[in-house]
Amino acid sequence: MKNLFISLGLALAINANAQTVGTDFEATAGDRGAETCWGFGGFSLTNRIDRDPTAGYWARSGPLNTNPNSYWLKSPFVNLKSGSITFKTRLNNWDWSNVYKVYVDFIEFDAADTEGEGNIVTGSVYTLTVPLNAAQNVSIAVPAALAASSNPYKVYFRFEGYSDKPHNIRAMIDEIVIPGTFASDPSNSCKPVVAVADSDFDGVNDDLDTYPNDPTAVHDLFTPSSDFSGTTPIYGTIAYEDLWPAKGDYDFNDLVLDYSARFTYNANKNVSRIQYKFSVRALGGDLIQGFGVHFDDVPNSRISSVSGNNLSTGNISTAANGAESGQTNAVVIACDDVQQIINRVGGAFFNTVSSKC
Repeated sequence: MKNLFISLGLALAINANAQTVGTDFEATAGDRGAETCWGFGGFSLTNRIDRDPTAGYWARSGPLNTNPNSYWLKSPFVNLKSGSITFKTRLNNWDWSNVYKVYVDFIEFDAADTEGEGNIVTGSVYTLTVPLNAAQNVSIAVPAALAASSNPYKVYFRFEGYSDKPHNIRAMIDEIVIPGTFASDPSNSCKPVVAVADSDFDGVNDDLDTYPNDPTAVHDLFTPSSDFSGTTPIYGTIAYEDLWPAKGDYDFNDLVLDYSARFTYNANKNVSRIQYKFSVRALGGDLIQGFGVHFDDVPNSRISSVSGNNLSTGNISTAANGAESGQTNAVVIACDDVQQIINRVGGAFFNTVSSKC
């Protein structure tokens, strides 16, 4: 008896889900301490309708001055991604003559620091435009080097303005959105969580990924048994009647196959690869020449490649991907001449009568 091992690659689109970190200060109803791992320097939360730049709660600074370190906000640690940081800002008043700025910088994680804060990485500066007391939509790009870094960062918002206190001009900010994933651990003084590697960047950590270096594969399902690659794998059995759907002699020994299959899924829970093992157990019919697998409701175009099949007669036409051509749904011919892969002693009825085993 001879075994066949057939591998099919399925062409599947893999879409990454967008992830962001941010706050609009609504969920905590003005409780600054309940804003998870956000830091406030001279900012309070308020919902005064007469001063609201957008709606609901927002953060308001004390009277601005020329020192940008006087009033600031710090985000939780974030594993930054490519994209733009967005927020709304305005002043509660306007003196018609002075320049007001928002600095958007980044603080890298430093495990040796008590607060986990390392160097400040310069980002961008936004200068408020006229009229300064109208809500302004700001968009600041995440630096490419930080988006590509495995080190988490805090986003550091600072505000600078005129130092004449009688004007009592305060900055307001709301609806902050940062591209990336939340990386702070509230149970550990908001320091970054211990990172688990995701070597193939498929969104599944290596400790949960059967294929940590393959972005198209995460885990397997087997039939009939998970002992697919063992020295003595467990097989299921399929029996065919060559006159079907007519009953004929109805003995179902015209082709008997042992099979084992492995279905590999990607991070989106879609099948990305199928592998079959076939073993011909018996051949008792004259009408069966080969065998294959028909994938119902799977277009031929969804198959990226086929390998391991045995085609020797020239009677099967295949497309560039290895599936049978001319078919609407995917059909993979495993073998087109069973006689070529069995160790027949001679004559007919291989493994169907005691004298022909």
